[in-house]
Order: sequence, then C-alpha cells, then structure tokens
Amino acid sequence: MDFRTVATLGALVTLPFGLMFLATPAQAAALYGHVASEAYTLFMGRLFGVQLLLFGGALWALRGAREANVQRTAAMALASFTTLGTVVTAWGVLSGAVNAMGWTSVAVYGFFIVAWGRVALSAGQTRAAV
Repeated sequence: MDFRTVATLGALVTLPFGLMFLATPAQAAALYGHVASEAYTLFMGRLFGVQLLLFGGALWALRGAREANVQRTAAMALASFTTLGTVVTAWGVLSGAVNAMGWTSVAVYGFFIVAWGRVALSAGQTRAAV
C-alpha cells in the first residue's frame, strides 16, 4: 500500500469513532465495558472524540503529500505512535480497564503499525518496471 492509501484508510477508520465518542460518549464507552455517567467521564469521552477527529482530519489532509521525505517522516512518526497506542490498549485489556472489545483496537493498531512501517521503509523508492 502507498502513503495515500494508508492515510485514507486511517482517516476512514478514525473519523467515525471520533464522531461516535464526541456525540455519544456514554454509548461509545459502553462498547468497551464502561458506564460513563459522571460529568468528567463524559467530558473525557468527548475530548477523546475530538482528538480522534483531529487525527483523522490530519490524516485526510496529509494523504495528498507527495514529497518522499514528508511521507517517510510522517510514516515513521505514525508507526511509532501507533505502536504506543497498541501497548497502552493491550495493557488496558489485560488489566481489565476495558473489556475484550479492546482487542479489536489492538488488531487495528497492529494493522497500521505494519502499514505505516512499510510506507516508512518504501517512501521515495521507485519500483522497477516489470
């Protein structure tokens, strides 16, 4: 997959979750085994939703980047932070902070670690004509 494809997929995966957490934080939290009833918990759910929208919007805007150094740098950063997200989410599931639904997030993160890692390694390389 190329940079544009991975960035587009990232935006398309992230934006709906951002909207869900922003608009309905209690229902979104319930998917992961939480009862979001306190004002602070609802606030944090909405704030998380805004951050997902920010991330998805940035990926959508970044998907048009053509310069190899921009693609490589962005892909390396995204692979690194996606790895961190994987570790934090896996810890959340293993510690009981979230239910087994959290493993779906770990799987999505895992996909993007591989995808961004491949983009980082291949950005700027031209393919030989077959």
